[in-house]
Amino acid sequence: MTDPVLIFACLGSSALTKHQSYIWQAFNQARITNPSIKIVVILSKNALKTDMTQKLERLKIIPVNYNDLIHDNPIIKDFHRFFFIQGDMVPDGNKQFVQFTFERLLSIYAYMLKTRQVHVFHIENDNMLYIDLQELGRRMNDCEVRLAIPKASNDLAIFSFIYIKNVQALEQFVQWCVNVFRLGRRNAIKFLNTTYINDMTLGARYLQLRASTAEQSKLSGIYELPTTFENDIYNCCVCSLGNSSLIFDACVLGQYFGGTYAKPNKPHWESNRLLDPRGETLSWRLLDQQIRVPYIKNRRITNIHVHSKRLNQFASLQME
Repeated sequence: MTDPVLIFACLGSSALTKHQSYIWQAFNQARITNPSIKIVVILSKNALKTDMTQKLERLKIIPVNYNDLIHDNPIIKDFHRFFFIQGDMVPDGNKQFVQFTFERLLSIYAYMLKTRQVHVFHIENDNMLYIDLQELGRRMNDCEVRLAIPKASNDLAIFSFIYIKNVQALEQFVQWCVNVFRLGRRNAIKFLNTTYINDMTLGARYLQLRASTAEQSKLSGIYELPTTFENDIYNCCVCSLGNSSLIFDACVLGQYFGGTYAKPNKPHWESNRLLDPRGETLSWRLLDQQIRVPYIKNRRITNIHVHSKRLNQFASLQME
């Protein structure tokens, strides 16, 4: 199997700085747990500064200019033509937040199309990574996974941690999403059955259509990553790695154990979540006598989505 690559995407003129400076902790954690894997960060034009280049070089992270990837790409052109905001979210005053959270998936697609990269993992910029992606990539390959996404609730898929086998798998998804925008506002709301249209609601609907049962996932290659304590590892190929049961954090663990951006010192949980972590604790175990990795109910946690942006609280090693 071809070695996997880990891709970050940080679009916008303030990438890697200001409100997004926490990404450096995510970079550091990813390199600690995956010292030899290829790591790429896709950035908007002119976002990369000299001092950033030097820091990325030390971490052996390759910066890629998004604008160099999108020349004459018809899907991206159609996205910019048909995209509309329905149910706005403006964290820290970022009026392009909804656009960028979806467009980062287009940037990954464009990168894969240009490079023909296969076996791609993507984590969001506020995630801490605890799993060997080469081992996990082999597991995804053995399970014949084409695209895998976790869900926080039945109506929200969170792209905190995703796996993409090849460009065709991602192209089918982003083309489907662009086609939803092409429907227009009224028909898109009706099709998705929500007044909020973003990467999370689009992803949830896609999983409903293509991964609602184990049998359907086997046929489509589209999988919902395990995010609960109830997963049957004997009937779920992606639910274990070696002797460990796996749990992926869509957002629930990070919000409960690390709070939210607005209330970082208060555990947060919503009743519609697929996972109820209340009353549970995180335990940390040493991996290879060197780095700490988290477990919950004897399940190994692959990632923690730190909504509070205080990523250092969940570091395997003390940050420099």
